[in-house]
Amino acid sequence: MDWTYPAGAGEEGIYEIGGRLAERLGRFPDATAFIHDPREMLRVTRRVEAIAKTGTLLSGFQTSRKFDVEASRYRELVAANTQVTVYGTARPMSHIPGVDYRQLAPDTRRLENQW
Repeated sequence: MDWTYPAGAGEEGIYEIGGRLAERLGRFPDATAFIHDPREMLRVTRRVEAIAKTGTLLSGFQTSRKFDVEASRYRELVAANTQVTVYGTARPMSHIPGVDYRQLAPDTRRLENQW
């Protein structure tokens, strides 16, 4: 399935792609929430990371630089036997054994390039 939303759609595009994702997962589109406050986004991120410890974590970063800022946290997750796959643009400066880093082409219209 193509998870790219139309060029020129603005912020509404991410809502449209979120609706398609919710339908694909078998949920009502209005069950998907989008958070725009960076502090709230970080709070939710920390909750997800805590729940994922010793399990599996799929994580996305809009830039590799932002992953580098979080490198120590991801070292801790790997040390806790968390299977970590990270998606981000460019190659990060930090190489963390145990983190499967998958480089993406920069394209903010694609779902995998979102935080």
